[in-house]
Amino acid sequence: MPNFKTQLNELKKINPSIIYSFEPESTPERLAGIETCETSIIPEQNQRLDMLNGYLYVENHILPHLEKHAGTISSQELLTWFDELHRIMGNTLMKNLRSASGKYTEQLILRWHNGCAISDEIIFYFSGKHPIKKEKEFVNALVKQYGVEKKAMEGFINLLHKLEKNEAIEIPQWQLQFIQENAKRLPGILVLNKLAIACLEDKLTFEEKSCVDKILKICCYPHEIPHKMDALAQETAKKLKEVDTNSEDDMIQFLADFYYKFTEIHPYGNGNGRVAAAMLNAFLLYFKKPSLSLRLPGERSEENSDYNQAFKEIDKTRTALAELIKKRIHTEEQKPYSDELLLETIAARVDTALSMQEILRLDPKFNLQTLLDEANKNHTQTLKEMVPQFLSLLNHDVQIFDLYSLILSKKLFEITLKKEKELKLKHESVKNISFITSLNPEQKNKVLAGLYNLTECKEWKLTSKGDSAWIVLNDKKTAGMIQQKLMEAQIGTIAMGQIKGQEGVWSVQCRNIDVKKVIDASHATSGLNPSQTPALSKN
Repeated sequence: MPNFKTQLNELKKINPSIIYSFEPESTPERLAGIETCETSIIPEQNQRLDMLNGYLYVENHILPHLEKHAGTISSQELLTWFDELHRIMGNTLMKNLRSASGKYTEQLILRWHNGCAISDEIIFYFSGKHPIKKEKEFVNALVKQYGVEKKAMEGFINLLHKLEKNEAIEIPQWQLQFIQENAKRLPGILVLNKLAIACLEDKLTFEEKSCVDKILKICCYPHEIPHKMDALAQETAKKLKEVDTNSEDDMIQFLADFYYKFTEIHPYGNGNGRVAAAMLNAFLLYFKKPSLSLRLPGERSEENSDYNQAFKEIDKTRTALAELIKKRIHTEEQKPYSDELLLETIAARVDTALSMQEILRLDPKFNLQTLLDEANKNHTQTLKEMVPQFLSLLNHDVQIFDLYSLILSKKLFEITLKKEKELKLKHESVKNISFITSLNPEQKNKVLAGLYNLTECKEWKLTSKGDSAWIVLNDKKTAGMIQQKLMEAQIGTIAMGQIKGQEGVWSVQCRNIDVKKVIDASHATSGLNPSQTPALSKN
């Protein structure tokens, strides 16, 4: 089974740190406090794999085409690349939201300056589902987790409470169709929709609008998106032909303008920043510049980080964004960003998710939660015993989840190998049974038991090789029913006929028996105890 680090090595031109330093969005289930392997760990780590596949698409498809045809790139080609990148990179992300990737949104979108995960927090809070119930504690948690300004968040929450009670603001029908009336998070969803309509219809005071602007931005009406994207693609294709590739400032201004305008339109339900960043890196490589991450690990929660400062005034000027891009380029040219400790821990997380999915494929009934419970109880000691190569991590500030990941990635890999071995042995066993020229007595008894379970008749007889069976009956109707059952079971070539010279006596024959299917049937509940198993024919 391929591991994450091996897959990262498929990237030849793009810095792999872009993938392993990427921070996936938490699933709605995790935010609701439902943390299981299937609802949290697997989908979150699959987002990293989607990112990797998206950048492989950049390397293997977009970049070669740019290098050959940059002067003749059409707006339609750009639009196709945008959609395909989102289809790949937004695959798991949009599934988490019960939506399709690669398609423009048809509903209102709210752009959260500090990451859209904050929207789920607020929705859960206003729906009474958030684990934090007190407003002051909730605001403090958001400030700490997402780096938002405390005063702005307090005003924002107060505004939502005000809108919650305002019955004069109506959500239009075209937007209501996307809201499930029985949704458990309905109150929170409705209040954010009211906020969007109030902003678009200019129903907020200047102070309220200023407060909202510090937290999020309401995107354009969905019906405006196709036209705006067509215009952006045409403008980008034109500027790509005109940009002076000998002028760093000219190239950087092109990149900053593109990134801002793409994310400003926000054509997809989520994941727009990922697509814009991937295209930005495609253009960088075309300009013979290094690939880069706009946001480095930990910068989102640091109010004064280069990343947050660049986006603080982005609606007024792109100068700070251009400066950020320039700084990242120069840093990458001197020493490409890497973090071996982060790579090891992220690889453990992804390998954990890969192993979990492989185990569930091999054994859908396997209970992954027992492994998590064991890791919770014995993480430190088990780590020392099972993964000594990662002992150094204990001396670093590593999240406890990373320790679990290191344990689980090792243990799950061992379980996966065991499951694969079991499956292989089972396959070989079936293969050997299916093609042997003669069955042993035990196998013949299983075949007879299987025929009994399928037909509820004990009078079956086998040939010496065991590849054919027959039964003699004094009732044509019963014989017909048995023939029908065996044909439906598809266990071999079934024939029925009257025995010559014996009026009213019928025979059902089963030739070229599929031994596996019949033996599998012998495991079904038959109601027989061993003493009732049909006896072997001596014929």
